[in-house]
Amino acid sequence: MKLLNRFKNLIIDKNETEVHTKLYKNIKENMKVSRHILKNQEYLKQVFNKSNDIIYKTLTLENNNLKLLVVGINGLMDAQVITDDIFVPLKEQDRFKDTEKLTLSTIKRNLLTALEVELSNDFNKLINSLFLGETILFIEGYEEALIVGTHGWKERNIESPQTEETIRGSRESFVESVGTNITLIRRRIKTPDLAIEQLKVGRKTQTEIRLIYISGVCNSNIVNEVRERIENIDTDGVVGSAQVEQLIECNKWTVFPQTLATERVDRVIGSILEGRLAIMVDGTPFILITPITFTSFLNSPDDYYERSVTSSFMRLIRYISYFLTTTLPALYLALTAYHPGMIPTPLVLTITESRIGLPFPTIIEVFIMEFTLEILTEASIRLPRPIGQTVSIVGGLVIGQAAVQAGIVSPLIIIIVALTALTSFVIPIYTFTLSNRMIRFPLILVAGALGLYGIFMGWLFLLIHLASLECFGVRYLSDFSPYSLNSLKDTFIKVPQSLMKKRPEILNVEDIKRQN
Repeated sequence: MKLLNRFKNLIIDKNETEVHTKLYKNIKENMKVSRHILKNQEYLKQVFNKSNDIIYKTLTLENNNLKLLVVGINGLMDAQVITDDIFVPLKEQDRFKDTEKLTLSTIKRNLLTALEVELSNDFNKLINSLFLGETILFIEGYEEALIVGTHGWKERNIESPQTEETIRGSRESFVESVGTNITLIRRRIKTPDLAIEQLKVGRKTQTEIRLIYISGVCNSNIVNEVRERIENIDTDGVVGSAQVEQLIECNKWTVFPQTLATERVDRVIGSILEGRLAIMVDGTPFILITPITFTSFLNSPDDYYERSVTSSFMRLIRYISYFLTTTLPALYLALTAYHPGMIPTPLVLTITESRIGLPFPTIIEVFIMEFTLEILTEASIRLPRPIGQTVSIVGGLVIGQAAVQAGIVSPLIIIIVALTALTSFVIPIYTFTLSNRMIRFPLILVAGALGLYGIFMGWLFLLIHLASLECFGVRYLSDFSPYSLNSLKDTFIKVPQSLMKKRPEILNVEDIKRQN
């Protein structure tokens, strides 16, 4: 009997859930605004039957005998704006003494002082407006409602970039608000050709996404493909640009990022002017730039604030650092284990002497210290900033010194791993640094198995993989192949600004000319 009652209750709960679900879908798809404000209030209460932050306030205009219903979500709307733009003007309605003259359009034009006021009879649109912080105004006797712009939630102030520091560059970075971020771009690119398209993704989050590009410059085929990929995203929610990046990328199983994520305003501005497309996702300060190439991740905004000779020198250092951070441990392992004849004799004797009495072979030493480095790096990121810096620096020194004194690893291994970590910090983009860390371990394995031949085979496979990557019609290594002198002007070197008269040819832009 108890089991039967539990089964009945389960059926009732399930049926009630289905009724609420169907009711909500019915309101969203088919429900229109009623002439009676109490019915509208009842509909909204059924939709938000589990939400206690919905505010309902009924007003009466005495001189005109009109009843009004004001609806909003607490915390998303600005109370001061509601008072100044809705309540105060409604109290001044004494100038309208004839009820026939006080229409919905009259209230919109003459009473409400808000900048954004819109009429709608679609409950789907009204509900979505509530989620955006707007206030809904229902008036007795009218089958339409007013959507008043009153959004006013708290936002983070514009601060200096935390991930891409520069010496002479801009100190502005993006924030989590789409409106503020668009303002930062509009303030720098003052042209009506700047196109900003609005999309929404997520059945439950309804996350706003903006596609930003310069019309007449950015390749329209790229814009159409990016737009189509975003529109085809079918998920219940998106909480950040990283999710969008993974959902629209062309190659799902590569370790290399296919869009460039940055919080720097000047970097996004420069990319848009080159003919690239920026993808802005509400709720995250990181903007996605596409299409990109391999060299995009090794260029720093500082390169465009310094003279070309200085910038070229720093870029060469980055390319050398990229090779060292991916290959140095594997190279050390291959030379000491398989090709000691390629090392100067005094250095070979020093290495041999330092390895006397060590319990592990070289490859195990390398893996022990590399894994220790990864753990320290991850710990320094997750801990609070002051503590994290202490862990990364002091922890590395203490553990390295203790490992040498305990006779677990040789001192030269500590130097190799420390230099590997140091060169990884030269890479400007963090997501690209992660891919380098993933490459390092397979190269160590093939070096431990085949020596230098394994490193050559590993790099050959890596180059083949990089050459095969393509996203939105642009290949990852298109700066180098096929050969183009114009494309090489802004790669591992940077020519003077006066010689960079064209936009990158690899982007297939509609307006190639940039300066006379």
